[in-house]
Amino acid sequence: MGEVLSLRETLEKIRIAPEPDNETEVKFQIVAPLLMALGWDSSDRSQVAFEHQVKTAQRRPGRVDIALKREGHILAHLETKGPFEDLDRHVDQLLRYRFVEVVYVGVLTNGSEWRFYLPREAGPNQQPLFCSFDLRTDPIGRIAGDLKAFLSRDSLRDGSAEELAKQVLEARREIGDVGPKLPELWSKMLNTPDENLVDLISEQAFREFRLRPDPRQVRALLRGEEIPAAEPKTTAPDQLERPGEETPPPQVKPVAFELWGRRYEVRYWKDILEGVATLLYERHVSDFRLVLDRKKRTRPYASKQKERFKTARLIGDSGIYLDTNLTAKGIEARARELLELFEHSPEFLTIETEAVSAASGSTGPSAPYVWTYQLWETRHEVRYWKDVLIGVTTLLYQKHGHRFDRILGLGDPNHPYASINRRVFKSAGQVGNSGIYIPTNMRLKRGTARLHELLEFFGHSPDELTIETPPNQWLRSKPTAFELWGTRQEVSTWKEVLVGVTTQIYRSNPTDFDQILNLGGRKPYASLQARLLGSPEPVGDSGIYIETRLNSSQVVGRCEDFLRFFGHSPQDLTIENR
Repeated sequence: MGEVLSLRETLEKIRIAPEPDNETEVKFQIVAPLLMALGWDSSDRSQVAFEHQVKTAQRRPGRVDIALKREGHILAHLETKGPFEDLDRHVDQLLRYRFVEVVYVGVLTNGSEWRFYLPREAGPNQQPLFCSFDLRTDPIGRIAGDLKAFLSRDSLRDGSAEELAKQVLEARREIGDVGPKLPELWSKMLNTPDENLVDLISEQAFREFRLRPDPRQVRALLRGEEIPAAEPKTTAPDQLERPGEETPPPQVKPVAFELWGRRYEVRYWKDILEGVATLLYERHVSDFRLVLDRKKRTRPYASKQKERFKTARLIGDSGIYLDTNLTAKGIEARARELLELFEHSPEFLTIETEAVSAASGSTGPSAPYVWTYQLWETRHEVRYWKDVLIGVTTLLYQKHGHRFDRILGLGDPNHPYASINRRVFKSAGQVGNSGIYIPTNMRLKRGTARLHELLEFFGHSPDELTIETPPNQWLRSKPTAFELWGTRQEVSTWKEVLVGVTTQIYRSNPTDFDQILNLGGRKPYASLQARLLGSPEPVGDSGIYIETRLNSSQVVGRCEDFLRFFGHSPQDLTIENR
Protein backbone atom coordinates (compact mmCIF):
# COMPACT_ATOMS: atom_id res chain seq x y z
CA MET A 1 0.00 0.00 0.00
CA GLY A 2 2.97 2.33 0.48
CA GLU A 3 3.06 5.14 2.98
CA VAL A 4 -0.40 6.25 4.05
CA LEU A 5 -0.83 9.94 4.81
CA SER A 6 -2.86 11.00 7.83
CA LEU A 7 -6.38 12.16 7.14
CA ARG A 8 -5.55 15.79 7.85
CA GLU A 9 -2.49 15.66 5.59
CA THR A 10 -4.60 14.11 2.84
CA LEU A 11 -7.23 16.82 3.15
CA GLU A 12 -4.60 19.57 3.03
CA LYS A 13 -2.99 17.99 -0.03
CA ILE A 14 -6.35 17.79 -1.82
CA ARG A 15 -7.11 21.42 -1.03
CA ILE A 16 -3.94 22.76 -2.63
CA ALA A 17 -4.23 20.47 -5.68
CA PRO A 18 -5.93 21.68 -8.90
CA GLU A 19 -9.64 21.01 -9.30
CA PRO A 20 -10.33 17.66 -11.02
CA ASP A 21 -11.65 17.86 -14.57
CA ASN A 22 -14.14 14.99 -14.54
CA GLU A 23 -15.88 12.31 -12.49
CA THR A 24 -13.03 9.82 -12.85
CA GLU A 25 -10.52 12.29 -11.42
CA VAL A 26 -12.90 13.02 -8.53
CA LYS A 27 -13.03 9.31 -7.82
CA PHE A 28 -9.30 8.61 -7.91
CA GLN A 29 -7.72 11.95 -6.94
CA ILE A 30 -10.05 12.79 -4.06
CA VAL A 31 -12.25 9.92 -2.89
CA ALA A 32 -9.72 7.06 -3.15
CA PRO A 33 -6.94 8.88 -1.17
CA LEU A 34 -9.45 9.79 1.54
CA LEU A 35 -10.59 6.19 1.83
CA MET A 36 -6.94 5.13 2.24
CA ALA A 37 -6.52 7.68 5.05
CA LEU A 38 -9.69 6.33 6.66
CA GLY A 39 -8.27 2.81 6.90
CA TRP A 40 -9.57 1.29 3.65
CA ASP A 41 -7.24 -0.51 1.23
CA SER A 42 -8.38 0.70 -2.18
CA SER A 43 -6.39 -2.05 -3.91
CA ASP A 44 -8.24 -4.81 -2.03
CA ARG A 45 -11.59 -5.58 -3.70
CA SER A 46 -12.74 -7.38 -0.56
CA GLN A 47 -12.72 -3.94 1.11
CA VAL A 48 -13.26 -1.40 -1.71
CA ALA A 49 -15.12 -2.37 -4.88
CA PHE A 50 -15.09 0.16 -7.74
CA GLU A 51 -17.93 -0.05 -10.31
CA HIS A 52 -19.79 -2.40 -7.96
CA GLN A 53 -22.65 -4.28 -9.61
CA VAL A 54 -25.99 -4.57 -7.82
CA LYS A 55 -28.34 -7.41 -8.74
CA THR A 56 -31.86 -6.17 -9.41
CA ALA A 57 -35.13 -7.58 -10.71
CA GLN A 58 -34.39 -5.97 -14.05
CA ARG A 59 -32.40 -7.66 -16.79
CA ARG A 60 -29.48 -5.31 -16.51
CA PRO A 61 -27.76 -5.11 -13.08
CA GLY A 62 -27.39 -1.78 -11.35
CA ARG A 63 -24.07 -0.12 -10.70
CA VAL A 64 -22.62 1.85 -7.79
CA ASP A 65 -19.38 3.81 -8.23
CA ILE A 66 -17.81 2.54 -4.98
CA ALA A 67 -18.93 -0.01 -2.40
CA LEU A 68 -17.22 -0.47 0.96
CA LYS A 69 -17.31 -4.05 2.22
CA ARG A 70 -16.63 -6.30 5.18
CA GLU A 71 -16.40 -10.05 4.66
CA GLY A 72 -18.70 -9.89 1.65
CA HIS A 73 -21.29 -7.61 3.30
CA ILE A 74 -21.83 -4.16 1.80
CA LEU A 75 -21.47 -1.40 4.40
CA ALA A 76 -21.67 1.79 2.31
CA HIS A 77 -22.37 3.05 -1.22
CA LEU A 78 -20.51 6.04 -2.68
CA GLU A 79 -21.63 7.84 -5.82
CA THR A 80 -19.14 10.28 -7.37
CA LYS A 81 -20.09 12.99 -9.84
CA GLY A 82 -18.20 15.49 -11.94
CA PRO A 83 -16.96 18.78 -10.44
CA PHE A 84 -19.65 21.41 -9.81
CA GLU A 85 -22.42 18.98 -10.78
CA ASP A 86 -25.77 19.55 -9.02
CA LEU A 87 -26.06 16.74 -6.47
CA ASP A 88 -29.81 17.22 -6.00
CA ARG A 89 -30.33 15.49 -9.36
CA HIS A 90 -28.60 12.31 -8.17
CA VAL A 91 -30.07 11.63 -4.72
CA ASP A 92 -32.60 9.14 -6.10
CA GLN A 93 -29.79 7.30 -7.87
CA LEU A 94 -27.90 6.88 -4.60
CA LEU A 95 -30.95 5.64 -2.71
CA ARG A 96 -32.25 3.45 -5.54
CA TYR A 97 -30.69 0.23 -4.23
CA ARG A 98 -31.49 0.63 -0.53
CA PHE A 99 -33.91 -2.31 -0.61
CA VAL A 100 -31.55 -4.52 -2.63
CA GLU A 101 -28.37 -4.07 -0.62
CA VAL A 102 -28.94 -3.02 2.97
CA VAL A 103 -26.13 -0.53 3.58
CA TYR A 104 -25.36 1.62 6.62
CA VAL A 105 -24.39 4.86 4.88
CA GLY A 106 -24.75 6.37 1.42
CA VAL A 107 -22.39 9.14 0.24
CA LEU A 108 -22.87 11.49 -2.70
CA THR A 109 -20.04 13.83 -3.76
CA ASN A 110 -18.77 15.93 -6.64
CA GLY A 111 -15.36 16.25 -5.01
CA SER A 112 -16.07 19.50 -3.25
CA GLU A 113 -19.58 19.03 -1.86
CA TRP A 114 -20.14 15.91 0.25
CA ARG A 115 -23.51 14.59 1.44
CA PHE A 116 -24.12 11.67 3.78
CA TYR A 117 -27.42 9.77 3.85
CA LEU A 118 -29.02 6.96 5.81
CA PRO A 119 -30.64 5.00 2.96
CA ARG A 120 -32.78 2.86 5.24
CA GLU A 121 -34.32 5.97 6.85
CA ALA A 122 -35.68 7.31 3.55
CA GLY A 123 -39.45 7.53 3.23
CA PRO A 124 -42.32 9.75 2.08
CA ASN A 125 -41.46 13.35 2.96
CA GLN A 126 -38.52 12.05 5.03
CA GLN A 127 -35.14 13.43 4.02
CA PRO A 128 -32.41 10.92 5.05
CA LEU A 129 -29.59 13.49 4.76
CA PHE A 130 -27.77 13.71 8.10
CA CYS A 131 -24.42 15.36 7.31
CA SER A 132 -22.86 17.59 4.64
CA PHE A 133 -19.77 19.73 4.18
CA ASP A 134 -17.69 21.53 1.57
CA LEU A 135 -14.26 19.99 1.26
CA ARG A 136 -12.74 23.24 -0.03
CA THR A 137 -14.07 25.78 2.46
CA ASP A 138 -15.25 24.14 5.71
CA PRO A 139 -12.80 23.75 8.65
CA ILE A 140 -10.48 20.78 8.16
CA GLY A 141 -10.97 19.69 11.76
CA ARG A 142 -14.73 19.40 11.32
CA ILE A 143 -14.38 17.60 7.96
CA ALA A 144 -11.90 15.12 9.41
CA GLY A 145 -14.18 14.48 12.40
CA ASP A 146 -17.19 13.78 10.19
CA LEU A 147 -15.26 11.52 7.82
CA LYS A 148 -13.83 9.50 10.72
CA ALA A 149 -17.19 9.22 12.42
CA PHE A 150 -19.21 8.15 9.39
CA LEU A 151 -16.85 6.69 6.76
CA SER A 152 -13.81 5.22 8.50
CA ARG A 153 -13.30 1.47 8.27
CA ASP A 154 -13.52 1.03 12.03
CA SER A 155 -16.74 3.03 12.50
CA LEU A 156 -18.53 1.25 9.65
CA ARG A 157 -17.35 -2.19 10.71
CA ASP A 158 -18.44 -1.87 14.35
CA GLY A 159 -21.75 -0.17 13.50
CA SER A 160 -21.00 3.05 15.39
CA ALA A 161 -21.23 5.09 12.17
CA GLU A 162 -24.86 4.14 11.61
CA GLU A 163 -25.71 4.49 15.30
CA LEU A 164 -24.31 8.01 15.50
CA ALA A 165 -25.81 8.95 12.14
CA LYS A 166 -29.28 7.96 13.38
CA GLN A 167 -28.88 10.22 16.41
CA VAL A 168 -27.78 13.13 14.21
CA LEU A 169 -30.62 12.55 11.73
CA GLU A 170 -33.20 12.40 14.52
CA ALA A 171 -31.86 15.65 15.98
CA ARG A 172 -31.98 17.35 12.55
CA ARG A 173 -35.57 16.24 12.02
CA GLU A 174 -36.59 17.49 15.46
CA ILE A 175 -34.99 20.86 14.72
CA GLY A 176 -36.79 20.94 11.39
CA ASP A 177 -40.13 20.26 13.06
CA VAL A 178 -39.76 22.94 15.70
CA GLY A 179 -37.99 25.56 13.57
CA PRO A 180 -41.09 27.20 12.02
CA LYS A 181 -42.69 27.49 15.46
CA LEU A 182 -39.78 29.33 17.10
CA PRO A 183 -40.70 32.90 15.99
CA GLU A 184 -44.19 32.50 17.44
CA LEU A 185 -42.75 31.09 20.67
CA TRP A 186 -40.23 33.93 20.96
CA SER A 187 -42.92 36.56 20.42
CA LYS A 188 -45.00 34.95 23.16
CA MET A 189 -42.01 34.88 25.54
CA LEU A 190 -41.36 38.58 24.95
CA ASN A 191 -44.96 39.60 25.55
CA THR A 192 -45.44 37.43 28.65
CA PRO A 193 -41.92 36.77 29.94
CA ASP A 194 -41.42 33.50 31.77
CA GLU A 195 -39.87 33.85 35.23
CA ASN A 196 -36.99 31.56 34.19
CA LEU A 197 -36.12 33.96 31.35
CA VAL A 198 -36.35 36.94 33.70
CA ASP A 199 -34.09 35.17 36.20
CA LEU A 200 -31.58 34.26 33.47
CA ILE A 201 -31.21 37.87 32.34
CA SER A 202 -31.07 39.09 35.93
CA GLU A 203 -28.29 36.63 36.82
CA GLN A 204 -26.30 37.52 33.70
CA ALA A 205 -26.57 41.21 34.55
CA PHE A 206 -25.33 40.49 38.06
CA ARG A 207 -22.31 38.59 36.72
CA GLU A 208 -21.46 41.42 34.31
CA PHE A 209 -22.17 44.50 36.44
CA ARG A 210 -22.39 43.15 40.03
CA LEU A 211 -25.87 44.75 40.12
CA ARG A 212 -29.12 42.81 40.04
CA PRO A 213 -31.97 44.50 38.09
CA ASP A 214 -35.51 44.53 39.38
CA PRO A 215 -37.72 41.90 37.65
CA ARG A 216 -40.01 44.74 36.49
CA GLN A 217 -37.10 46.26 34.60
CA VAL A 218 -36.29 42.98 32.85
CA ARG A 219 -39.92 42.43 31.84
CA ALA A 220 -40.11 45.97 30.44
CA LEU A 221 -36.90 45.36 28.46
CA LEU A 222 -38.30 42.17 26.91
CA ARG A 223 -41.60 43.86 26.00
CA GLY A 224 -39.78 46.82 24.40
CA GLU A 225 -41.23 49.25 26.95
CA GLU A 226 -39.52 52.09 28.79
CA ILE A 227 -37.42 50.63 31.61
CA PRO A 228 -38.65 51.95 34.99
CA ALA A 229 -36.35 53.08 37.78
CA ALA A 230 -35.42 50.37 40.25
CA GLU A 231 -36.94 50.36 43.71
CA PRO A 232 -34.22 50.97 46.34
CA LYS A 233 -33.03 47.72 47.79
CA THR A 234 -29.84 46.24 49.12
CA THR A 235 -28.25 43.48 47.08
CA ALA A 236 -25.24 41.46 47.98
CA PRO A 237 -23.43 38.70 46.16
CA ASP A 238 -24.74 35.28 47.10
CA GLN A 239 -21.18 34.16 47.66
CA LEU A 240 -20.62 36.69 50.42
CA GLU A 241 -23.60 35.74 52.57
CA ARG A 242 -22.57 34.39 55.91
CA PRO A 243 -23.24 30.70 56.41
CA GLY A 244 -26.44 30.21 58.39
CA GLU A 245 -28.24 27.31 59.97
CA GLU A 246 -29.19 25.76 56.63
CA THR A 247 -29.56 22.19 55.48
CA PRO A 248 -26.77 21.53 52.96
CA PRO A 249 -28.22 21.43 49.45
CA PRO A 250 -28.14 18.09 47.66
CA GLN A 251 -24.85 17.55 45.86
CA VAL A 252 -24.54 16.01 42.44
CA LYS A 253 -21.99 13.39 41.49
CA PRO A 254 -21.40 11.93 38.03
CA VAL A 255 -22.45 8.40 37.14
CA ALA A 256 -21.59 8.17 33.45
CA PHE A 257 -21.18 10.16 30.26
CA GLU A 258 -22.30 9.37 26.73
CA LEU A 259 -20.46 10.51 23.61
CA TRP A 260 -21.13 9.55 20.00
CA GLY A 261 -23.66 6.94 21.02
CA ARG A 262 -21.55 5.11 23.61
CA ARG A 263 -21.88 5.22 27.38
CA TYR A 264 -18.93 5.25 29.82
CA GLU A 265 -19.31 4.87 33.57
CA VAL A 266 -17.26 7.20 35.79
CA ARG A 267 -16.68 7.83 39.46
CA TYR A 268 -15.35 11.39 39.54
CA TRP A 269 -15.90 14.51 37.47
CA LYS A 270 -12.29 14.47 36.33
CA ASP A 271 -12.92 11.00 34.81
CA ILE A 272 -15.33 12.69 32.40
CA LEU A 273 -12.73 15.18 31.20
CA GLU A 274 -10.11 12.45 30.83
CA GLY A 275 -12.57 10.19 29.00
CA VAL A 276 -13.71 12.85 26.53
CA ALA A 277 -10.13 13.94 25.87
CA THR A 278 -9.03 10.33 25.30
CA LEU A 279 -11.82 9.74 22.78
CA LEU A 280 -10.84 12.95 20.99
CA TYR A 281 -7.21 11.85 20.94
CA GLU A 282 -8.16 8.52 19.37
CA ARG A 283 -9.99 10.40 16.59
CA HIS A 284 -7.43 13.19 16.16
CA VAL A 285 -4.06 11.58 16.84
CA SER A 286 -2.14 13.78 14.44
CA ASP A 287 -3.58 17.11 15.56
CA PHE A 288 -4.38 16.44 19.22
CA ARG A 289 -1.41 18.65 20.10
CA LEU A 290 -3.73 21.60 19.44
CA VAL A 291 -4.83 21.31 23.09
CA LEU A 292 -1.35 22.52 24.09
CA ASP A 293 -2.16 25.93 22.60
CA ARG A 294 -5.32 26.41 24.64
CA LYS A 295 -5.27 28.39 27.86
CA LYS A 296 -7.52 30.39 30.15
CA ARG A 297 -5.78 33.62 30.94
CA THR A 298 -2.28 32.32 31.70
CA ARG A 299 -3.32 28.83 32.79
CA PRO A 300 -2.82 26.19 30.05
CA TYR A 301 -5.35 23.43 29.46
CA ALA A 302 -2.66 20.84 28.87
CA SER A 303 1.09 20.32 29.00
CA LYS A 304 3.72 17.66 28.40
CA GLN A 305 5.02 18.41 31.90
CA LYS A 306 2.80 16.89 34.59
CA GLU A 307 4.36 19.00 37.32
CA ARG A 308 2.83 22.17 35.85
CA PHE A 309 -0.53 21.15 37.37
CA LYS A 310 -1.69 20.31 40.87
CA THR A 311 -3.74 17.41 39.48
CA ALA A 312 -3.46 16.10 35.93
CA ARG A 313 -4.35 13.05 33.87
CA LEU A 314 -2.29 11.54 31.05
CA ILE A 315 -4.33 11.26 27.85
CA GLY A 316 -3.78 7.85 26.26
CA ASP A 317 -0.24 7.46 24.92
CA SER A 318 -0.10 11.07 23.71
CA GLY A 319 2.43 12.17 26.31
CA ILE A 320 0.10 15.10 27.04
CA TYR A 321 -1.27 15.80 30.51
CA LEU A 322 -4.62 17.53 30.94
CA ASP A 323 -5.32 19.89 33.84
CA THR A 324 -8.13 18.40 35.96
CA ASN A 325 -8.00 20.83 38.89
CA LEU A 326 -11.47 22.20 38.06
CA THR A 327 -14.93 22.33 39.60
CA ALA A 328 -17.76 20.16 38.30
CA LYS A 329 -19.07 23.01 36.15
CA GLY A 330 -15.53 23.71 34.97
CA ILE A 331 -15.05 20.06 34.00
CA GLU A 332 -18.24 20.00 31.93
CA ALA A 333 -17.46 23.34 30.26
CA ARG A 334 -13.87 22.25 29.47
CA ALA A 335 -15.05 18.94 27.97
CA ARG A 336 -17.53 20.71 25.70
CA GLU A 337 -14.91 23.28 24.73
CA LEU A 338 -12.51 20.51 23.69
CA LEU A 339 -15.22 19.00 21.49
CA GLU A 340 -15.67 22.36 19.77
CA LEU A 341 -11.89 22.70 19.37
CA PHE A 342 -11.91 19.59 17.19
CA GLU A 343 -15.05 20.69 15.33
CA HIS A 344 -17.52 18.38 17.09
CA SER A 345 -20.86 19.51 18.45
CA PRO A 346 -20.93 19.77 22.28
CA GLU A 347 -24.48 18.41 22.06
CA PHE A 348 -23.04 14.95 21.40
CA LEU A 349 -21.95 14.86 25.07
CA THR A 350 -24.48 14.00 27.77
CA ILE A 351 -23.63 13.53 31.45
CA GLU A 352 -25.61 11.37 33.87
CA THR A 353 -25.60 12.48 37.50
CA GLU A 354 -27.27 11.49 40.72
CA ALA A 355 -28.07 13.55 43.80
CA VAL A 356 -26.12 12.71 46.92
CA SER A 357 -26.30 14.63 50.16
CA ALA A 358 -22.94 15.52 51.58
CA ALA A 359 -24.48 15.07 54.98
CA SER A 360 -26.15 11.73 54.33
CA GLY A 361 -25.35 8.62 56.32
CA SER A 362 -25.25 7.75 60.00
CA THR A 363 -24.37 10.48 62.42
CA GLY A 364 -22.11 8.66 64.87
CA PRO A 365 -21.38 9.73 68.43
CA SER A 366 -20.03 13.17 67.58
CA ALA A 367 -22.83 14.16 65.17
CA PRO A 368 -24.14 17.74 65.13
CA TYR A 369 -26.92 18.46 67.60
CA VAL A 370 -30.56 17.57 66.93
CA TRP A 371 -33.52 19.89 67.46
CA THR A 372 -36.81 18.47 68.73
CA TYR A 373 -40.23 20.12 68.61
CA GLN A 374 -43.69 18.86 69.52
CA LEU A 375 -46.99 20.28 68.27
CA TRP A 376 -50.45 18.78 68.76
CA GLU A 377 -48.94 15.74 70.47
CA THR A 378 -46.73 14.87 67.50
CA ARG A 379 -42.97 14.85 68.09
CA HIS A 380 -40.46 15.73 65.35
CA GLU A 381 -36.66 15.56 65.25
CA VAL A 382 -34.70 17.70 62.81
CA ARG A 383 -31.07 18.63 62.37
CA TYR A 384 -31.26 22.41 62.00
CA TRP A 385 -33.13 25.28 63.64
CA LYS A 386 -34.30 26.34 60.20
CA ASP A 387 -36.15 23.02 59.94
CA VAL A 388 -38.05 23.81 63.14
CA LEU A 389 -39.31 27.09 61.66
CA ILE A 390 -40.36 25.43 58.40
CA GLY A 391 -41.77 22.34 60.10
CA VAL A 392 -44.10 24.18 62.49
CA THR A 393 -45.31 26.52 59.74
CA THR A 394 -45.92 23.56 57.43
CA LEU A 395 -48.10 21.91 60.07
CA LEU A 396 -50.17 25.10 60.22
CA TYR A 397 -50.51 25.05 56.42
CA GLN A 398 -51.63 21.42 56.45
CA LYS A 399 -54.22 22.18 59.11
CA HIS A 400 -55.69 25.32 57.55
CA GLY A 401 -55.37 24.63 53.81
CA HIS A 402 -56.40 27.51 51.52
CA ARG A 403 -56.88 29.85 54.52
CA PHE A 404 -53.14 29.65 55.19
CA ASP A 405 -52.45 32.36 52.60
CA ARG A 406 -53.66 34.90 55.16
CA ILE A 407 -50.10 34.75 56.46
CA LEU A 408 -49.11 36.92 53.49
CA GLY A 409 -50.79 39.91 55.20
CA LEU A 410 -48.69 39.70 58.36
CA GLY A 411 -45.77 42.01 59.07
CA ASP A 412 -45.04 45.24 57.24
CA PRO A 413 -43.96 45.86 53.61
CA ASN A 414 -40.30 45.99 54.55
CA HIS A 415 -40.39 42.98 56.88
CA PRO A 416 -43.18 40.59 55.79
CA TYR A 417 -43.70 37.32 57.65
CA ALA A 418 -44.16 35.45 54.37
CA SER A 419 -44.05 36.00 50.60
CA ILE A 420 -44.60 34.15 47.34
CA ASN A 421 -41.24 35.53 46.16
CA ARG A 422 -38.33 33.87 47.97
CA ARG A 423 -35.96 36.65 46.90
CA VAL A 424 -37.64 38.96 49.40
CA PHE A 425 -35.68 37.17 52.14
CA LYS A 426 -31.97 36.72 52.57
CA SER A 427 -32.56 33.09 53.54
CA ALA A 428 -35.94 31.45 52.91
CA GLY A 429 -37.70 28.10 53.02
CA GLN A 430 -40.89 26.95 51.31
CA VAL A 431 -43.86 25.95 53.45
CA GLY A 432 -44.86 22.50 52.21
CA ASN A 433 -46.16 22.75 48.65
CA SER A 434 -48.00 26.01 49.32
CA GLY A 435 -45.75 28.15 47.12
CA ILE A 436 -45.29 30.47 50.12
CA TYR A 437 -41.87 31.22 51.60
CA ILE A 438 -40.90 32.30 55.12
CA PRO A 439 -37.63 33.81 56.36
CA THR A 440 -35.31 31.34 58.10
CA ASN A 441 -32.43 33.58 59.20
CA MET A 442 -33.89 34.18 62.68
CA ARG A 443 -32.17 33.27 65.91
CA LEU A 444 -33.80 31.08 68.58
CA LYS A 445 -35.49 33.80 70.65
CA ARG A 446 -36.90 35.77 67.74
CA GLY A 447 -37.88 32.65 65.81
CA THR A 448 -39.71 31.14 68.76
CA ALA A 449 -41.63 34.38 69.26
CA ARG A 450 -42.56 34.36 65.56
CA LEU A 451 -43.90 30.78 65.79
CA HIS A 452 -45.95 31.67 68.87
CA GLU A 453 -47.40 34.66 67.04
CA LEU A 454 -48.36 32.50 64.04
CA LEU A 455 -50.05 29.94 66.30
CA GLU A 456 -52.14 32.67 67.91
CA PHE A 457 -52.99 34.18 64.52
CA PHE A 458 -54.46 30.85 63.37
CA GLY A 459 -56.37 30.36 66.65
CA HIS A 460 -54.02 28.03 68.55
CA SER A 461 -52.32 28.37 71.91
CA PRO A 462 -48.55 28.92 71.90
CA ASP A 463 -48.44 26.46 74.83
CA GLU A 464 -49.21 23.65 72.37
CA LEU A 465 -45.71 24.01 70.97
CA THR A 466 -42.61 22.83 72.85
CA ILE A 467 -39.10 23.15 71.49
CA GLU A 468 -36.11 21.30 72.92
CA THR A 469 -32.76 22.85 72.16
CA PRO A 470 -29.94 20.45 71.28
CA PRO A 471 -27.48 19.10 73.82
CA ASN A 472 -24.75 21.62 74.50
CA GLN A 473 -21.95 19.20 73.64
CA TRP A 474 -20.13 21.78 71.52
CA LEU A 475 -21.90 25.05 72.37
CA ARG A 476 -19.75 27.43 74.42
CA SER A 477 -16.93 24.84 74.54
CA LYS A 478 -13.32 25.20 73.47
CA PRO A 479 -11.46 22.40 71.68
CA THR A 480 -8.09 21.24 72.96
CA ALA A 481 -7.22 18.52 70.46
CA PHE A 482 -8.61 16.14 67.85
CA GLU A 483 -7.57 12.66 66.75
CA LEU A 484 -8.06 11.26 63.26
CA TRP A 485 -6.74 7.92 61.97
CA GLY A 486 -4.42 7.53 64.95
CA THR A 487 -2.89 11.01 64.67
CA ARG A 488 -3.54 13.46 67.52
CA GLN A 489 -3.22 17.20 66.95
CA GLU A 490 -3.52 19.90 69.61
CA VAL A 491 -5.67 22.93 68.79
CA SER A 492 -7.02 26.00 70.53
CA THR A 493 -9.86 27.11 68.20
CA TRP A 494 -12.62 25.43 66.22
CA LYS A 495 -11.16 26.91 63.06
CA GLU A 496 -7.97 24.93 63.69
CA VAL A 497 -10.07 21.77 64.06
CA LEU A 498 -11.70 22.29 60.68
CA VAL A 499 -8.47 23.19 58.89
CA GLY A 500 -6.57 20.33 60.56
CA VAL A 501 -9.17 17.68 59.72
CA THR A 502 -9.55 18.92 56.16
CA THR A 503 -5.78 18.93 55.66
CA GLN A 504 -5.54 15.31 56.81
CA ILE A 505 -8.33 14.39 54.38
CA TYR A 506 -6.39 16.14 51.60
CA ARG A 507 -3.21 14.22 52.42
CA SER A 508 -5.07 10.92 52.30
CA ASN A 509 -6.92 11.82 49.06
CA PRO A 510 -4.57 14.19 47.14
CA THR A 511 -5.65 13.04 43.68
CA ASP A 512 -9.38 13.46 44.19
CA PHE A 513 -9.40 16.21 46.81
CA ASP A 514 -10.52 18.83 44.30
CA GLN A 515 -13.95 17.15 44.33
CA ILE A 516 -14.54 19.14 47.54
CA LEU A 517 -15.16 22.13 45.26
CA ASN A 518 -18.50 20.59 44.30
CA LEU A 519 -19.91 20.86 47.82
CA GLY A 520 -22.07 23.65 49.16
CA GLY A 521 -24.20 24.91 46.27
CA ARG A 522 -24.78 28.68 46.49
CA LYS A 523 -22.62 28.86 49.63
CA PRO A 524 -19.56 26.85 48.69
CA TYR A 525 -17.73 24.86 51.31
CA ALA A 526 -14.48 25.41 49.40
CA SER A 527 -13.15 27.46 46.51
CA LEU A 528 -10.05 28.11 44.45
CA GLN A 529 -10.64 31.83 45.03
CA ALA A 530 -10.32 33.05 48.60
CA ARG A 531 -12.39 36.18 47.90
CA LEU A 532 -15.52 34.05 47.39
CA LEU A 533 -15.50 32.92 51.02
CA GLY A 534 -16.32 34.86 54.17
CA SER A 535 -13.32 33.59 56.16
CA PRO A 536 -11.03 31.54 53.90
CA GLU A 537 -8.21 29.30 55.08
CA PRO A 538 -5.87 27.32 52.77
CA VAL A 539 -5.78 23.53 52.94
CA GLY A 540 -2.13 22.51 52.90
CA ASP A 541 -0.54 23.05 49.49
CA SER A 542 -3.70 22.01 47.62
CA GLY A 543 -4.40 25.53 46.33
CA ILE A 544 -7.93 25.20 47.73
CA TYR A 545 -9.50 27.38 50.43
CA ILE A 546 -12.29 26.34 52.81
CA GLU A 547 -14.92 28.44 54.56
CA THR A 548 -14.22 28.70 58.30
CA ARG A 549 -16.80 31.28 59.38
CA LEU A 550 -18.78 28.64 61.30
CA ASN A 551 -19.82 28.06 64.88
CA SER A 552 -18.64 25.05 66.89
CA SER A 553 -21.49 22.73 65.92
CA GLN A 554 -21.20 23.71 62.28
CA VAL A 555 -17.48 22.92 62.36
CA VAL A 556 -18.19 19.43 63.70
CA GLY A 557 -20.90 18.89 61.11
CA ARG A 558 -18.66 20.16 58.29
CA CYS A 559 -15.81 17.84 59.33
CA GLU A 560 -18.18 14.88 59.28
CA ASP A 561 -19.58 15.95 55.91
CA PHE A 562 -16.07 15.98 54.45
CA LEU A 563 -15.24 12.57 55.92
CA ARG A 564 -18.41 11.00 54.50
CA PHE A 565 -17.93 12.62 51.12
CA PHE A 566 -14.50 11.03 50.72
CA GLY A 567 -15.71 7.64 51.91
CA HIS A 568 -14.55 7.73 55.54
CA SER A 569 -16.50 7.19 58.75
CA PRO A 570 -17.26 10.19 61.00
CA GLN A 571 -16.50 7.87 63.93
CA ASP A 572 -12.81 8.05 62.91
CA LEU A 573 -12.78 11.57 64.35
CA THR A 574 -12.56 12.28 68.08
CA ILE A 575 -12.59 15.84 69.45
CA GLU A 576 -11.41 16.78 72.94
CA ASN A 577 -12.96 19.91 74.42
CA ARG A 578 -13.34 21.72 77.71
